[in-house]
Order: sequence, then structure tokens, then C-alpha cells
Amino acid sequence: MKRKRGAMIPCPHCHGPGSVRTSEQITPLAREARIVCETEECGHIFVVQIEILRTIAPSLTPDPNVTIPGGNQDRRRARTAPGNDNLPRPANDDADPPESARRLT
Repeated sequence: MKRKRGAMIPCPHCHGPGSVRTSEQITPLAREARIVCETEECGHIFVVQIEILRTIAPSLTPDPNVTIPGGNQDRRRARTAPGNDNLPRPANDDADPPESARRLT
């Protein structure tokens, strides 16, 4: 019978497989886990922290006490508009160019 595979985190020293032995919830968004390297010659034991960074799809039952930043939506809103306001005047525009456009020519 195959053993159920859990999270595998490579050992930073020998790059062999490390497996979670114990874990503890630190905050609603962070968890610490003790990892044991499965390579007998190495035997390194280390602690990692797993943290929730951002939301990709919002929860349908959100906890009002937990705030998780949004994902790509926030990045899209933060982008500035392209700086293409110095395009040449269209050929069919008979009006005088605005003052800002006159300074460019």
C-alpha cells in the first residue's frame, strides 16, 4: 500500500525530500511546520513558515476578522494610464492644437 503523500519541501542542504512532521497555527494567516530531511546522511531538521499572501478568488463565507489583500485585481487598478498623450495631430483635425501640443512641435 502506498503512503499518502503530503507536502514535500526540499532540504536546503542536500536538496533531498523533506516531510512535515508537526505544524502549528501561529495566526489566522500563518502556520509554522517542522520539516525533517528524509536523506539519512543529512538528517537536517528545520522550521518553515507558510503564509497566506493574497486572495485570488474571494470567499463566499468571509470571516470579518480576517483581512487578506486582493490578487490581480489590485495590481490592475494600481497601473497608471499609458503616457501616449503626445501623439501627432490627426490629419482631419482643423482646430488649433492645444498649448501643450504646440510646445512639443
